[in-house]
Amino acid sequence: MIDRRIELLEDEGVVFECNVDVGRQLRLKDLWRRHDALVVAIGSRVPRQIEVPGAGLAGVHPAMDYLYGRNRWVARQEGRPARDTGAEISAAGKRVVVVGGGDTGMDCVSNAIREGAADVLLLDVYPELPASGRDANTPWPLPPKRTPSTYALEEGGHREWAAQVTEIIGRDGRVAGVHGRRVEGTSSRDLRAVPGSEFDHEADLVLVAIGFNHPEHEGLIEALALDLDGRGNVKAPVYATRTEAIFACGDARIGQSLVVTAIAEGRRCARVVDRFLGGTGVARPVSAEAMFAFEDGDPHSLRHQAETAGTVTVGDAFWSGPRDAETER
Repeated sequence: MIDRRIELLEDEGVVFECNVDVGRQLRLKDLWRRHDALVVAIGSRVPRQIEVPGAGLAGVHPAMDYLYGRNRWVARQEGRPARDTGAEISAAGKRVVVVGGGDTGMDCVSNAIREGAADVLLLDVYPELPASGRDANTPWPLPPKRTPSTYALEEGGHREWAAQVTEIIGRDGRVAGVHGRRVEGTSSRDLRAVPGSEFDHEADLVLVAIGFNHPEHEGLIEALALDLDGRGNVKAPVYATRTEAIFACGDARIGQSLVVTAIAEGRRCARVVDRFLGGTGVARPVSAEAMFAFEDGDPHSLRHQAETAGTVTVGDAFWSGPRDAETER
């Protein structure tokens, strides 16, 4: 699915240059020679650190360091080029503890299970939400919060709720386990320890997935001398930075968020850039012909799709077989 979306973008004229570190491998003056505007959309990749004793032990890693390595491994298995760092983290045969119950933590669980971890435990500092109905923290008319189901725990592993790590236990300089306690509260600002609730869990690998602070400042941001806000994000109140022709959007501008927010950020930023380049900032209606090919009744190829400002105008659909009353339906 991702490959198909990339093909659609390439059909629209987008050029992808991979394995390029802008500011290091690609000089900025070369970039400016080829383009009239620059959008910084590098995400928020600097991880939050777990500030407990033992956090610096060998075998304790930020979650993304592990996931980047797994992505490269998958790419190599599929015969695609992938940088070999020579120091990729492996969960195979290990007792794994994942700290953090968000999407990144779930990705760590599923990858560790698929890699053949001996045991996987996910510790979520927040309490379990009801599967139905309401709770006192979300009265009507607020939308009720739910504990979402996740593919990761369906593959294996175990999750413990309201569990806070207070120490990472080491032996001979390497992680040997985690020490923690149960907590009460609904946010990181009001967590309260439950007396007598301490626990220990053995671990050979601890993956920390508790969020991200801000984008990486080294490299591109420093080379462009961009201003930063109080949280370390690129300062661009209306997508334009203080430097002419340089814009920012997404997590690099607002901090870590959801993919739907990133999509909205990209669209709004595109309008600002279009106006800067002399356009109107409003996409013109586009008509497109949708081409589907079918196998056993399932569509598997969409040749082209036009989407502008939330409006899609699609021409007549063409089918791989002759039209008849059945296909019309």
